Amino acid sequence: MRVLFLQQTRSLSYATLRDSEEQQRHEKHPDGQYICYLPAPILKEMNIVDTPGTNVILQRQQRLTEEFVPHADLLLFVFSADKPLTESEVALLRYIQQWKKKVVFVLNKSDIYRNSSELEEAILFIEENTRKLLNTDDVMLYPMSALEAKLSASSDTGKEYSELSVSESHLKITRFYELEQFLYNFLDASTTTGMERIRLTLETPIAIAERLLSACETLVNQDCQYAKQDLTSAT
Repeated sequence: MRVLFLQQTRSLSYATLRDSEEQQRHEKHPDGQYICYLPAPILKEMNIVDTPGTNVILQRQQRLTEEFVPHADLLLFVFSADKPLTESEVALLRYIQQWKKKVVFVLNKSDIYRNSSELEEAILFIEENTRKLLNTDDVMLYPMSALEAKLSASSDTGKEYSELSVSESHLKITRFYELEQFLYNFLDASTTTGMERIRLTLETPIAIAERLLSACETLVNQDCQYAKQDLTSAT
């Protein structure tokens, strides 16, 4: 499984490291992609690719992001709360819609909102527009402050998520745990989301074939039209 983070391209892959003191290993491929090998068990089931995303300076970085889209089983599309749904993000979402990929949205830096009403307004704005852009009612959005969630989680070891107090409500806002659970379920073929992943994986080559056939049909129709014009001119 390949999970693509849309936001220099880096990949995380699993590897058993030889040096017991080595925590990770890096490689740089000729295409400029950095591969980071980690002994994390979850990476046995997936490859995570962090692409340059949108609104990049170099056009080749934008193309690199677009090239990875057809190969991904799941797209984690990361918005920044200070400026969600930029023009370049809208253009990329329209491109993604052509491939019918599963997209999960993350609204990072959600802690910048002054209150829950502002956050809810931003969520509704993003959900409404992404539904239109992707032509779907199934929009999943996780507002979070990733760094805060991880730091807080380390101090709540052993406490059930449902037992968090009101003073710890920021963890509920970030929904970091819900996103983690979704990813694990997406890997598990016995779950509903896991079965959806398998279906989407099988649909990808079909979608590619349909796009190729459609392009070929367009070219054939054009050639046929030109031939008819030439025949008319000849007579």
